[in-house]
Amino acid sequence: MNSVDTLFLCPAYRPNSLDQARDFISSCEQLADTFGMSHEVLKASLEPQEQGTWHRFLHRENIHKLFNYKYLWSIRGGFGSVYWTEQLLNSSHQRAPYLIGYSDLSLWHAIWQIKGWGETCYGLMPGAPHGDVSLQTLKTCLSGVSWSLDATSYPQVQILHPGSAQGQSFVSCLRVLASTVGTAAQPDLSGCILAIEDIDEKPYSLERDMRQLALAGMLEGVQGLVIGNMAFAESETYIGPSTQEIFRLWGEELQIPVIQALPFGHEQDPLSLPIGRESTLQVDDNSWSWAFAERS
Repeated sequence: MNSVDTLFLCPAYRPNSLDQARDFISSCEQLADTFGMSHEVLKASLEPQEQGTWHRFLHRENIHKLFNYKYLWSIRGGFGSVYWTEQLLNSSHQRAPYLIGYSDLSLWHAIWQIKGWGETCYGLMPGAPHGDVSLQTLKTCLSGVSWSLDATSYPQVQILHPGSAQGQSFVSCLRVLASTVGTAAQPDLSGCILAIEDIDEKPYSLERDMRQLALAGMLEGVQGLVIGNMAFAESETYIGPSTQEIFRLWGEELQIPVIQALPFGHEQDPLSLPIGRESTLQVDDNSWSWAFAERS
């Protein structure tokens, strides 16, 4: 194990300028100090690039370096995360760092689950918006203690379908999760309480992704659904279904509890949520709670 416990990296996009690279490094330093972590930044992933450009094989040669740390923290997400898939899946390592990040990092969370590398966190990223809620809930996730969310703390959450469920939490960006269908990175969601979020996706796109998961058998055995805000710019001419209607119908079809508008993922101050933690989701007509057990 490396004497430095935390590695910050950008698995996909590099900064667009030296100023942005400095901002990223400053944010990493502040967060490492807040959490009492010794750290380094994978500098190859912070070499500035021209606006709008990207590199298909950015610093993949550093794959083995990732396993020398206790924590692996993504500075921001990005679709280039997919180009690490084969190397991560083919890794012979029996253990891996505790992974922190969201958005396209959903693919890596799925790989961690497939490889049996233990709990991860769909949590804040240094290069993305975050605040007190993000920080406090990440501390709670890292500590491994039991904790819960409920209607008192988050009254904006909507109850779409009642029920009671138990299972390991799995948290993902819906579009990314749907893209794993039929690949070696497709996770097993049976027995899970599935939390999904996305941004800038029209409701019919969300329905298409959900149906793709269902047709692939990935929703068989899912015990409950926790939905994010699913924010998108609705035009005046839009006449399709609402996201609430879509996920209410999924609750009915699957006969599982469903809540929506929990602020995690693509938010200004997103909740950090554990992945792979035993949890209980209770939803009735007037209240709800999602309780996470102590890490085993």
